[in-house]
Amino acid sequence: MTPAQAIAQADDLTPNTYPQSHKLAWVARVEAALSGRETELQLQTPLLAAAPYDELYIRYIQAQIFLELGEITRYNNAMALYNNALAQYRRAYIRENTAPAAHLHQL
Repeated sequence: MTPAQAIAQADDLTPNTYPQSHKLAWVARVEAALSGRETELQLQTPLLAAAPYDELYIRYIQAQIFLELGEITRYNNAMALYNNALAQYRRAYIRENTAPAAHLHQL
């Protein structure tokens, strides 16, 4: 997924008038949280969290829209969905990128 795709999907689910530049900044915030560093995103830059975990970008954009609109209940719901998607991504990342401890083979 790219930022442009995430923004388009969020816009389809949550019609709004916020500029694309704001939404791109929100996606960059998620990328920075995932990578641990600030990133300069372009609309066609591939994002770190690939399918099926890329939903987290869409949920974060939605949450920020609801926050800006003052729709706190909808914001809380969107953030709960974002946090769930983020937790799933983190579990998958750890599972796929952590080598088994060598000392455990001796047990």
